[in-house]
Amino acid sequence: MGKYANHQDFGIKAPVKYREDTTSQSYLNGMSAIAPPGMKPRTVRGQRFEERTDPPASTRWHRNYDLAMFGGSEVLPPVRRETH
Repeated sequence: MGKYANHQDFGIKAPVKYREDTTSQSYLNGMSAIAPPGMKPRTVRGQRFEERTDPPASTRWHRNYDLAMFGGSEVLPPVRRETH
């Protein structure tokens, strides 16, 4: 059995400030902590991480996670906006 039994359990146990704490700087700090001596992560990777953890990208990820782990999701897919 995984860490979470269902979507509701996942939502209850998830840290409250998880989305707000997912910044490019937090990513770079974490990667720096595990990087080999003398190496550091690229700044662009931190920027991409932050882009992918902001809505609607995070909504898409959350929905896909629910589908894979629990076989369904209460999260609606993000709405695509047409650009002209």
